[in-house]
Parts: sequence; C-alpha cells; structure tokens
Amino acid sequence: MRQELRSPDGDVALSPLTMDDAEAHLAGEDAELVRYLNGGPGTPATVGAHLRRCEEQWRAGGPVHAFGVRVGTPPVLAGTVEVQFDQPYLPAGQVNLAYGLYPRWRGRGIATRAVELACLHAASAGATLAVIRVEPENAASAAVAVRAGFAHAGRGEDGFDHYTRPLATTDLVELYTTETSESTRLTRSPHGVLEYRRTRELLRRVLTPPPARVLDVGGGTGAHARWLAADGYDVHLVDPVPAHVEAAAALPGVTAEVGDARRLRAPDRSADVVLLLGPLYHLTEAADRARALAEARRVLRPGGVVVAAGISRYLSLLEAGTTGRLTEGMTAAVRHLIATGDYDGHLGFVPAHFHTAAGLRAELESAGLRDVEVYGVEGPAWPALDAAGEGEFDRLVEAAIRCARVAERDPLLINASAHLLAVAR
Repeated sequence: MRQELRSPDGDVALSPLTMDDAEAHLAGEDAELVRYLNGGPGTPATVGAHLRRCEEQWRAGGPVHAFGVRVGTPPVLAGTVEVQFDQPYLPAGQVNLAYGLYPRWRGRGIATRAVELACLHAASAGATLAVIRVEPENAASAAVAVRAGFAHAGRGEDGFDHYTRPLATTDLVELYTTETSESTRLTRSPHGVLEYRRTRELLRRVLTPPPARVLDVGGGTGAHARWLAADGYDVHLVDPVPAHVEAAAALPGVTAEVGDARRLRAPDRSADVVLLLGPLYHLTEAADRARALAEARRVLRPGGVVVAAGISRYLSLLEAGTTGRLTEGMTAAVRHLIATGDYDGHLGFVPAHFHTAAGLRAELESAGLRDVEVYGVEGPAWPALDAAGEGEFDRLVEAAIRCARVAERDPLLINASAHLLAVAR
C-alpha cells in the first residue's frame, strides 16, 4: 500500500497531510469547503488539531488516510482527499472518499486525477468498492465522481447521493506492476510472438479502416496501440495499472488514462473500435464481464467493431501436457478448469476466467452485440513452438501461422488455440 502516488502525466500527486501543511490548508479554505467538507470555518488551532489527527492516523494505519493533493514542482498544496476505511455505514471491503480543492485549483481536472489516485491507494489496501457521498445540490462534486469512473447508485438513507466504483484487485495491479513485465509478454516466448503476430493479422483483417478512433481497454503498455497508431488510428488506451498507462502515454500517437473496463469514462458512441484484449479473463465474475461488454457497446459508434479476447480453457492442459508439467496432482485442477472456466493459478498467473469459443460468443451476444465471429488466434501448433525452443522458432513459425489460419474457425480445433478473439458489431 503506497503512501505517495503520482498521476501518469506527473502533474498531480498525493502524499500524507502533515503539520507542515497547516498554513496552506488554512489559507485555501473558502465557503464551499466549509459547507461541504470541513464542517465549519477553520482556525489555526482547529487546523493544527486536525492535521495532528491525520498524522496519528497514518502512524496507526488508519482507518482514515488523509492525503494532500500536490501540484507542480516544487509541489504546492491544492487540496485534500481522504480515504476512509472501516466506516460503520459501509460493508466490509468498501471505502468512502472525501475530497476538496482550494478555489484557484478548481476546473482543471485535478480533483478527478486525485480521486483516481485515491482509488488506487484503496485498491492496494484490499478495498473492492469506492463510495463517494455527495450532497444533492453539490453538482461540482458529482461531476468529479462521474469523470473519475463512478456511477450513481441512488440516494442513501443518509440523504446523500451515493456514487460507486469497483476497484481493480490488488493481485492484478501488483502482478503487472512488480512481477511481470507486460511490455515483453508478447516477445519473450515463441508462443507469445505467435500470439502477437496472429492478433495483429486478425485485427488488420476485421477493423474499421483508419482513420478511426480506437479505444484500447486493458491495453497494458501499448503493445497493440503502438502499431495501431502507426497504421493511422487515433488510439486511446485505458488500463488499471498506472505504470502501464505511463508507458503507453509515451508512445507516438497514443493517449492513455487509468481506468476500469466496467466504468469507462468515454462518452456514448465515441469510438469506432473497442478492444478488450485483456479484461474479460481478468474479470472472474460473469456480472463484471457483462458490465465490461455493456460499456464497450455503449461507447461504440453505429457500424463500429468490438474485439474481445479470451483465454482458452484448454491452454493449461496443452501447455502442461507438452512441457511435462502435467502431474497427477494437477490433473484435477485442469479438469475443473475445462469444466467451469475457473482458473486457480496452478501454472502461475493470477486466478482468471478461461473461455470456450462458444462461451465467449454467448457472452458477447448476451450483451446485445451482433454478428459475433470467434477466431482461434495461435492455432493448434503453438505448444510445439515452445517445446522446440527459441532456436527453432524461425524454422517453424510460418508453418504454425498457416496451421492457425486453417483452423481459426474450425469448430473441432478452435479451442486448441491458447487465445480466442471474438469480433462483433
């Protein structure tokens, strides 16, 4: 759980409030903060007492983590945001966010970025849902919540409008931040290179031609965003991992933001292409996958294309069986995966949901998408590439690609691919 966070553009940062912030905090107060956040006009004595409590809470580990919102270099205090854990009015796993900016910093998108960073902090502490309670007449605060990916969940018994946002799991963020180099995933193994080449081939075949607007949801560090932008597409990438967003935003022709596939900030009918090349297998609950697909459909323009990737339920069987890792003890887990799609991490990687071609098609159709076609990406020869090793890759890859093309729609072989690609309108 990090105590200091910075937005991908580097302009906004969160760090704990301390007594050193007393003068700036008192000077920044206005009638709006008094009304909606502070509960009364501040004085040197009350502000000092508040900041001492904030420091004590940090030392004790909570339940309230009070951040200063810092802008620029050297950093200037622009406001505050609190992440309030273990609140009696919220179920376990939910956190309340309370925020406010000083007058000179409003209207610049700073509050939105501060709330997004606060959500990352809450997720790193294990929270699963963030809640913002807004007084009904506070339109500015409600607008910040919506821009930060929160959805209106109704008016609570407390008289506040409640806005909620699911949080990315700690496992997912930690995996891609510290344990796995996502930028090399498609280049460090023979079957990863095959996956990349075939995915690019299929996308170029089915996408709306450039120029067109591509929303790359769960796009990681931009492996596909890079070549899509080079092909002439206007690419905007969304990913829950800040380090990924920072890397993708540095690519020519690519913009990027921290976000969640289940709560896209993109307006209705704003994208010609929506890519979901990672979210569906990371969303282990069917309701979350349905929500992500509904969001993709919402932001898609008429005549546009949604492309969603799934991992085949047979990947584990084929990989472990080919590499000699399929032990007697693993067999039950593999059988369970094939029957249910519930992957428990027995070959590494975080728990995930694996699809069959028919199951992936059904999920897209249930979301209201039409003309769904599912392709096998790598084809049945991919385990042989890994077994042969990098030294044999150049000799074998072209035959493996031809094999994948022959089998890409074959109902008896499609699930032998490691990945599946569904294309819909």
